[in-house]
Amino acid sequence: MLASGQARKSNPRPKTPRTQPVNPKSNVRPEKARDPVCGIMVEKDPQLAAEHKGKTYYFCSKADRDKFKQNPEKYVKDK
Repeated sequence: MLASGQARKSNPRPKTPRTQPVNPKSNVRPEKARDPVCGIMVEKDPQLAAEHKGKTYYFCSKADRDKFKQNPEKYVKDK
C-alpha cells in the first residue's frame, strides 16, 4: 500500500528497434559555418552561399544571402 502523496512508479516503455542502425564510431556530421548576417551556425549549402574576395560564405536564408550580396563589406571583417 502507498503512503499518502506517494506516486506509483510507472513501467518504462519497451524499447523499440530503430529503423536505421546507428554506427557509434561514425563522426560524419554536416560541415557548418557561421552566417555573417545573422550570426547563427548553418550547414554549408551551396544553394545558400555567396563568394566575396575569394572566400565562400554560407547563409540560413536567401534573404540573408541577398543582404550580404548588396553590401558584403558591412558583414565581413578583415583580419
